This record gives sequence, C-alpha cells and structure tokens, in this order.
Amino acid sequence: MWHTLLNWPWGTVWSAVSALGSIVTVTLGFWAMNVWRRQEALKAKMALKMAVADYSNALSQLPLSLSRNVRIEKRAELRELNHKLNAVNNAFLIC
Repeated sequence: MWHTLLNWPWGTVWSAVSALGSIVTVTLGFWAMNVWRRQEALKAKMALKMAVADYSNALSQLPLSLSRNVRIEKRAELRELNHKLNAVNNAFLIC
C-alpha cells in the first residue's frame, strides 16, 4: 500500500491534501454555524424571559383596582406597561 502511495505524482498528492483540507474546512464551518444558531436561539429565549420579567415587575407596581381616577393618575405607568407588553410580544415572535 505504501509503495502505491509513494509512487503517486506530486500533483495527485497535493490535490488529495487540498481536498482533505477543504473537507475539514467545510466540517468546521457547519459546526460553527450550528453553534451560532444555538447561541442565537438562547439569546432570543433570554430576551423573552427578560421582557416577561420586566412586564411582570411593571404590572406588580400598579394598584389592584384601576378605577377611572387611578387610570388618569397612573397614565405614564400604564403607557410604560403597554410598551413592555409590546416588547414581550416582539420577543415572543423572535423566538
């Protein structure tokens, strides 16, 4: 077997080395893309969890009874709550 391999022309040997290098490069590329995809999915899940936590925190700061007077008084907090709900919806759509 070694006798056959050693008698190959150098062009064939370097072509084989180049092909093996290409195979290794493609394999590493697929592996890197797979890791990147999992990392992006994890980032999206973490963003959703953070958005839900922010929404929950803002919701817990509001009074239990939202009468008309309280709604007028807490208009800024309700607007912020609406923005946080939109952030939760956007994070959910990204997941």
